[in-house]
Amino acid sequence: MNLVVNARDAMPNGGSIRLDLDNLDLVLPEDVPVKGMRTGSWVRIQVADTGTGIPEDVLPHIFDPFFTTKEVGMGSGLGLAQVQGLMKQHAGEVVVATAPDTGTTFSLYFPAHNSLKAIESAAASPLVRSSGDNTILLVEDNEELREITAVGLRSLGYQIIKAASGLEALAILETRAADITLILSDVVMPEMGGQALFYALQERGLNLPLVLMTGHPLDNEMEELRKRGLAGWVAKPLNLRQLSSILGLTLGVEPPAEA
Repeated sequence: MNLVVNARDAMPNGGSIRLDLDNLDLVLPEDVPVKGMRTGSWVRIQVADTGTGIPEDVLPHIFDPFFTTKEVGMGSGLGLAQVQGLMKQHAGEVVVATAPDTGTTFSLYFPAHNSLKAIESAAASPLVRSSGDNTILLVEDNEELREITAVGLRSLGYQIIKAASGLEALAILETRAADITLILSDVVMPEMGGQALFYALQERGLNLPLVLMTGHPLDNEMEELRKRGLAGWVAKPLNLRQLSSILGLTLGVEPPAEA
């Protein structure tokens, strides 16, 4: 957002802003755009404008905190400093290319996450469908995501019971635990999230398998959760093939034989 706002301000007479996203495989040391940047797989986001460009005497200072060329009250001088700081936190790099009266392009380089390979592999695998009368308690606070996920699960042959929070899920389990085969729960929810629900189930002696859905990696917490009996977790946004594989593995459903 900082980069887009800056691009807009650099075009007082109008112009265009372009955002690009691509994957890069940097094989040789001379391929890297920044000295010391490692070779390998990277994700690049570019924000380009057709504005006034950055003057040569200003360019060395653009990432300095509180440095700004904008009028008083129009900028704090912290935007680009924050961009650079965030990129460093993500083990990434930011590169600037600019020319007077031509425009400026900021390129953000993020190291590609290894789990992308696993997701690609899952995407190519066959759908694993429910074998028998399996009912999933789906716990998701976002109504739209809850309905979309329910449609996907029904297409795999599962029956669905829906809850909007961990507390609602516990209330359902008080009377219908025997009807439920597995719980699929979001991690971040108001009132009670997925991890709190997991521990609440253990306190109540309910040994139903639970799979967590999360938009954030659970690498640090996963080992402890697995030791406590968590069945697994799946990344959001959900990939139906990957989800079907995890559910099938948890419930002991064999994937279909390859043609």
